[in-house]
Amino acid sequence: MLLKWCKLHSICPLCGEWRREILRHHTNPSAVVNWGNCRPWLWSVEHWEVAKAFMPRGQADVTRVEQCDAAALLNLLHFCDHFGYMDQRLAREVIRCRNELMHSCEMRVSAQWMQRYQRSLEQLLQALQHVPDVATTRQHIQETLSIDWSIHVPGVDRVDGSEVKEIELESISQWEAELLRERLHRLLVCAGQEERLSPEDLQSCQSLSAFLQNQEDLKELFKEELQTLHAMEDGLQKTTEGIQKTETDIRQSSTLDRDKQDRD
Repeated sequence: MLLKWCKLHSICPLCGEWRREILRHHTNPSAVVNWGNCRPWLWSVEHWEVAKAFMPRGQADVTRVEQCDAAALLNLLHFCDHFGYMDQRLAREVIRCRNELMHSCEMRVSAQWMQRYQRSLEQLLQALQHVPDVATTRQHIQETLSIDWSIHVPGVDRVDGSEVKEIELESISQWEAELLRERLHRLLVCAGQEERLSPEDLQSCQSLSAFLQNQEDLKELFKEELQTLHAMEDGLQKTTEGIQKTETDIRQSSTLDRDKQDRD
């Protein structure tokens, strides 16, 4: 990843020192560091440019904390030793729960999963209680997670208990949209940097695309992202067909060569 911007900018001695210092504070220096997130010439004046080195891909245009998604902040907590005062298992557990949700085709989870996720969030926020604004955030999260998340899907689910309140539906829709946006962003960044989708990513795209297509409000909300996904799917399909044709041509050519040798 470092080479991506090295090709455009030579590394001055000062940037080299900053790079070494960042790696010294990385909890896993042997892991992939996404240098492409950063603008190295700002490391000495913008602390956020340093923080982005500890985050997942796709943060290059992020300039402040308010623009970061939860995955980026969780990775910062996990990979930067500035947060070594807290038990890193707390951040890992929240990351694990979120990854399970992100890899769920329909983003549906059990009540037991919600309880485990809520407990992991509580423990993480407890470790960060000395940080300004965490108390307010903690209260907001508690209020959101106290909502009845049992949503009625015709022919699939039934809602037990009272009807979902309008304010609860609004909160659920907001969370749903944010999670879907994060998942779409992750797929698009991955595909954009690798120039094409892997078969595994294609399967994720197809599942997510099918899910969004069945939700009119979400289909409209993520219209542009869906168009990009469809274009990537078409590109991978054409690439796959080209590879298959090439392999077929090679096999046919090999067969003809063997037949010719046999005749000779």
